[in-house]
Amino acid sequence: MFTLILYAVLVLCANAQQCLKDVQKVVVMEEGMTSNKGFHDFGIIDDDIPMAPKYDLIVSLGSQKLPIGLIFSPALTFGVKPIIACEEVEKGQNYTVMMLDVDWPSSKNKSQGAYINAIIVNSPSDNLNKGDIVVAYTPTVPKLNSGLHRYVGLLYKQSRYIDADATELLHLARKKEGFSAKQFADQYGLDDPLAGSLFFAEITEC
Repeated sequence: MFTLILYAVLVLCANAQQCLKDVQKVVVMEEGMTSNKGFHDFGIIDDDIPMAPKYDLIVSLGSQKLPIGLIFSPALTFGVKPIIACEEVEKGQNYTVMMLDVDWPSSKNKSQGAYINAIIVNSPSDNLNKGDIVVAYTPTVPKLNSGLHRYVGLLYKQSRYIDADATELLHLARKKEGFSAKQFADQYGLDDPLAGSLFFAEITEC
C-alpha cells in the first residue's frame, strides 16, 4: 500500500515539474505589440471598456518587465506583486489602477462583468504602487480548463480624491465578480484610460 502511494506521489510530482517547465516558456501573441493595438485586436473594446488606452502601462514582476501580449505562467505570479509604472503620467496628479480578468469565469462562458484582481486609487504620479488599496492584489490564476483568459491593466487619471473606505468600495473587496470598469469610472469621475496592459494566461491538465 505504501509503495502504491509513494508511486502516485512521484508520478504527480513528475507531472507537476513538466507542467511548470511548459508554462514557464515565454510566448507573446505578437512581437512589439502595444496596448492600444492589443485592445483592438483581441476584443477588449466593448461597452464596458469603450476606448483603448493611448499608452502602455509598464508591468514588472521583480526585475522582469512583461511585454504586452505575453502568455505567462500563473505560477510566476505567486508570492510576487506586480510593479507598475507609466512614463506619461502628469506630475502631482493622482491615478486609479485596475487589474481585471475580462474572461471570468471562462472564456467560453463569461459572466456579466470582469473579475477584479486589484484596484488602487489615489496613486501618486511618482509611484503608482503607493496608492490606497480598494481591492488587494490576487494572483492572476484562471480556473482549470477554462480557456485562455485576457488580463487587462488600466490606468485612469482622477479628477478628485477617492475615499477608499467608502462603503460601496469596501463591498468590492468582498464581491470581486461582475465588475464594470466603465461604471466605476463614471461614478468617480475618471477620464478615459490613459494607459493599459494586456496579458494572457491559461491552466490546462498536463
